[in-house]
Amino acid sequence: MRIVGSVPHPKMKISVFVNDNRWSIKFEQGLLEQTYKFRDGEGVASLEEAIRWTTEAVIASVTDTFTRMHHTRLDATHTHLPALPDEFETII
Repeated sequence: MRIVGSVPHPKMKISVFVNDNRWSIKFEQGLLEQTYKFRDGEGVASLEEAIRWTTEAVIASVTDTFTRMHHTRLDATHTHLPALPDEFETII
């Protein structure tokens, strides 16, 4: 897999990859990422087509998904990890 370019965005990293004529567009925000993959003939077969595919509507949907992913991560973390003590032990 090799990176062929990126799509500029102020709040997330958007990278475009190609691997054996399969294209991927990866969105990264903080510790979260989403990747959309395309087979031959699915409309993304060049960097220019990947940039055109990444419309404002797609960005809005990806952003909403990141928000849900962030909340899921926080909820799961608070549910499955032990709570931290409110105070630390006194060390003499």
